[in-house]
Amino acid sequence: MNEQDIEAALTLRIAHGATQPPQGEAWGAPRGAVNAWKCSTCGALLVAIHVDQGVTPLMLRCRGGKPGCVGEMISAGYPPEYVPPRIMERLAWEWHTISRTQMKALRRSGDRATFEHVSQGGLLLRELTDAGRGAAIELPSPLRPPPHPSNIAATTEEP
Repeated sequence: MNEQDIEAALTLRIAHGATQPPQGEAWGAPRGAVNAWKCSTCGALLVAIHVDQGVTPLMLRCRGGKPGCVGEMISAGYPPEYVPPRIMERLAWEWHTISRTQMKALRRSGDRATFEHVSQGGLLLRELTDAGRGAAIELPSPLRPPPHPSNIAATTEEP
């Protein structure tokens, strides 16, 4: 990536730090999307939500598994309908964008692979914050579990 490409990537950042794709295009999964990665060595499961729209890696190094595990976590993909409660209970991570200032610092750090991932619309992983909890509350209805029949009757009756 040359200096011109780097500057072009930096100009894709909007003021609050989210990735702005080329006009008329969208990158990656939207805010609120939930995915999981499973370690092929120890079986640990990492569940994460998107705080911002963007792309995530197919594979990660193991996080939260057995101490010292050096296995690879492989993406389970995004659920087609809704996220089961047993998966949402394990939500402990979130994917987020970084600000322009953080992007410049990342470039100076020498971590070329991460810089290129983020400059192309990639998100970074961090432990769950209030931003991720808020995104989980705002999940679009297809991702929320279907209501229990007893709750439907209670909410459709007029007072």
